Amino acid sequence: MTAWTCRLPPTNGITARQLMAIRLAEAAGQTDPGALASDIYTRHYLLARPLLSAIDPDLPPAVLLIDELDRADEPYEAFLLELLAEISR
Repeated sequence: MTAWTCRLPPTNGITARQLMAIRLAEAAGQTDPGALASDIYTRHYLLARPLLSAIDPDLPPAVLLIDELDRADEPYEAFLLELLAEISR
């Protein structure tokens, strides 16, 4: 027996779990975008990938190797450098 999983790609930075929460809120008649935005951008919806795991203060310290940052687009490079400068303080 083969187990199949369906993983939807992120849409404009929104994960499939966030999209599902938005659709469920719409179906339930919740129309306040401020309340929904404060919910879907919580830690519950973050995917713990290597970068998040490395900077998470609740986890043991980790070494993070970032290679080929010069190939990233400028906004991402600036964001990442700001983030790393902030957590290294």
